[in-house]
Amino acid sequence: MYYAIWCMDWGWMGALGDEQGLAYIALPKTGREAINQELHKQASTNSLTENALFFTTLARELDRYFRGEVFDFSRFSLKWHLVTPYRQRVLQKTMEIPYGETRTYKWLAEQVGNPRGSRSVGQAMAHNPWPIVVPCHRVIGSNGKLTGFGGGLPMKEKLLALEAARSGKGPTTPF
Repeated sequence: MYYAIWCMDWGWMGALGDEQGLAYIALPKTGREAINQELHKQASTNSLTENALFFTTLARELDRYFRGEVFDFSRFSLKWHLVTPYRQRVLQKTMEIPYGETRTYKWLAEQVGNPRGSRSVGQAMAHNPWPIVVPCHRVIGSNGKLTGFGGGLPMKEKLLALEAARSGKGPTTPF
């Protein structure tokens, strides 16, 4: 398993993956060591090899995203076998939420055939190994309030504001 750590305007980020796909993305933090510890904690193996070149495209696309520029995450293979089948359905549906828009946990639960499953959807979001690529920050409470995010609510708010500014339409939640 490879890993890389890089710095950009929003802070230090990192990722885990191999030729079969992306295993994990660490959201921006203030220090390199915090990312290093997180990646090693998330790794399913003690055999990690640092390989910045392997993650060059991912780092470039994430940097573009955080600058509010055009990005394309569709080219990245994700290691779906690392999450349960239910979480796969939730996260795959989350990937369909358009840039600059939001959906509620309830909406997402209904979309995956579990209308009373807002909490289980929340758990899937909490265990999303690919934040930003799988845009769990676009999922909010039914009351329109921001709830839960691995990077913290201020980061979630900042991401939604970034997307709203880029899309020119502000966060929208169709019901």
